[in-house]
Amino acid sequence: MRSEDFIVELGPETAQGIRVKARCAAGEETSWFRLPWPARRIAERFAAMVRAGQAANPDGAGRHVGGAPAREASAVDGWSAKDLGSALFDAVFSDPIGPLLYTRLGALGGDESRRLRIKLMLDLADPVQRELHGLPWELLYREHTGDFLGSLRRTPVVRYLELPRPVPPVQCPETLRVLVVAPRPVGAAGLDLERECRNLVALAGSVSGLDVETVEPASLGELRRALLEREVHVVHFMGHGRFEAEPGRGLLLLERPDGGAEAVAADSFATVLKGFPSVRLVVLNACETGRAGDGGVGHPFMGVAPALMQGGLAAVLAMQLPISDSGAIALSEAFYRRIVAGDPVDVAANEARHAMFAREPESVEWAVPVLFLRVPDGALFQLRTGRSERVTELCTRSAAQLRSGRYDDAASALREGLSEAPDRGLLGVALGIALTRGRSLRRLQYRTAEEMHGLFSTALSSEEGRALAAAALLALKADYFKPASVREPPPSSAELLGLLEGASLTPAEAELLACLELGDRARQALEEAKIDGKGIR
Repeated sequence: MRSEDFIVELGPETAQGIRVKARCAAGEETSWFRLPWPARRIAERFAAMVRAGQAANPDGAGRHVGGAPAREASAVDGWSAKDLGSALFDAVFSDPIGPLLYTRLGALGGDESRRLRIKLMLDLADPVQRELHGLPWELLYREHTGDFLGSLRRTPVVRYLELPRPVPPVQCPETLRVLVVAPRPVGAAGLDLERECRNLVALAGSVSGLDVETVEPASLGELRRALLEREVHVVHFMGHGRFEAEPGRGLLLLERPDGGAEAVAADSFATVLKGFPSVRLVVLNACETGRAGDGGVGHPFMGVAPALMQGGLAAVLAMQLPISDSGAIALSEAFYRRIVAGDPVDVAANEARHAMFAREPESVEWAVPVLFLRVPDGALFQLRTGRSERVTELCTRSAAQLRSGRYDDAASALREGLSEAPDRGLLGVALGIALTRGRSLRRLQYRTAEEMHGLFSTALSSEEGRALAAAALLALKADYFKPASVREPPPSSAELLGLLEGASLTPAEAELLACLELGDRARQALEEAKIDGKGIR
């Protein structure tokens, strides 16, 4: 998927109101806004809506330290989730911010591979911005189109924290290793953690590229030991959490060595996870783990998720309010299924919200998960398992774009794909073919032919796309790098014929080769290599 950021910086507060600055590919705009109600009242309304939906669902307890939160329906003053989301949207996206957003949304067109990430930037050290963080921005609702932006694959909403720590590079593991921490301390309110664990283990058994292990017992010491003994990419905490308004800190309930409960502060949990660069994501499937405090109370990074982000993590998926047991279970299975399928983490989080919505359409609990992100494109992992299918899909779509004359679209998508997966030779060959823009190989500009030659030659060292690279390079040499006009660079045509001996092209590769405008010399060279004009042996 090709992503573009629409960055929304909220704050600080001035005499004109709260400043909002928007930046995107189309430019930059600044404005000021005032909330329709005090921030605390908005947060309370949202919490009341969530509680009302949870009270109507008889399944499961809440994941809140000290037992289930109050489950009775609370008054919401007649306001629906759409009313609340629309009020937030209208406040922030008025002129000139709104028109800038609509311009970029319109630029997406009908291309489902493109998305516009709404990236909310807040400075948690500022008390006003910390209060803004406590608002349900995942409910942003555009009344004109009837869309909750935070629920769409094409417009994920994320919280972005600018911190003075480097972000580890993208991991490319064969298998995504998830370490599950599922405390069941004596005396704590019962949760169906066994079911969530079983579901994750069953998912790992039904899809390739996912491995799930559990820390036993679920204590800080055992968690640290497990991280030292194996490479872990995701730490998944399921259990009880809580945010104490005074003194403004987050807690997780873990196990002591004797099986009793131990309330672990956010900074202590974050400290245990430091120093493991392979861990790029923490999922906190527990209540109130996404909170950062209210106003000037407490340290700005004493909430569980903010503390983890400050510790250097690339992403944290947490809960801004109490979450029901059944909602947490629905979220975890859908989230990992989409991560393994290749979705960026923000898109996978949106699909997890959809799974929660499908479970309980009348509830607004789907807006409780909050994604904190510090990577620019949402790509935390590029799993080698399954990447071939995604590369083939991208190349097939590019071939269709080339046949319809959409050369710039194809080249742009392929360059982005190649930047994320530089070892995938097939993408490089497809990009080289796109650079011709439908022109005959004999009539290319030298710079274009030179870049194509470099892409094709590099792809010869890749297992994926090697035969197509050899065929395309052989055609380019025959039509363009003729000894009588331009010196033929290595490898030689004879070497390429040797590479093609016994090789065959996949249907996707054949479609790409057919997008080359071949001259007589190139056709003759491909016939000698036993490849016909359509690229199919």
